[in-house]
Amino acid sequence: MMFRHAVFEPLMDANVYMEDELALASQYCMEGWCVGSTAARTALNTIRESHRTRPLQAYDMHGALIPPSEYVQKLPGAVVVVCFNVAVYVFGQVPKHRHRFVGDVTYIHVLVPPTAPSAPVSPCKRNVHAHDSFAVLLEPLKKAARYY
Repeated sequence: MMFRHAVFEPLMDANVYMEDELALASQYCMEGWCVGSTAARTALNTIRESHRTRPLQAYDMHGALIPPSEYVQKLPGAVVVVCFNVAVYVFGQVPKHRHRFVGDVTYIHVLVPPTAPSAPVSPCKRNVHAHDSFAVLLEPLKKAARYY
C-alpha cells in the first residue's frame, strides 16, 4: 500500500484560506514554502495564483505542528500514528485486473522520534555459516538429569 499527500491543490471558492491558516507562519504558505532548487522555486511561482498549500497535519511528540522544512528530518524512521482514507484503483478487465490501494494521509502524530541512522549492511557482506544456528531451536527438548 502506498501513502500520499497532495501538498498543493487548485484554488477555488470552496477551499480559500481560512483565518486560522492565515495566522500560521509564512513557511506554511506559498511565499515561504521550502524548496530545494531554483527550478522548484520557479515552478512554485508559476502556480502561486492558481493553487494553495496543503501542509501535512503532522505533529511532534509534544503536539506542536511540524513545519514543512522539517518533514524530511522528523518523519522518516519515526514511530507514528497515521490517519488516512483508503482509495482503490482497478486497472484492466476481469479476470486479469489489478488493484492499487492508496492511503491519503490526513493526520500524523509522532510517538517516538527517529533515531540516528545506522550504516546499512549489504546482504553480500553478511557472514555465511556452514550450519544453521537456529536449528537447535527446532530440536525436541531433552529431559534434564535429575539429582536427588
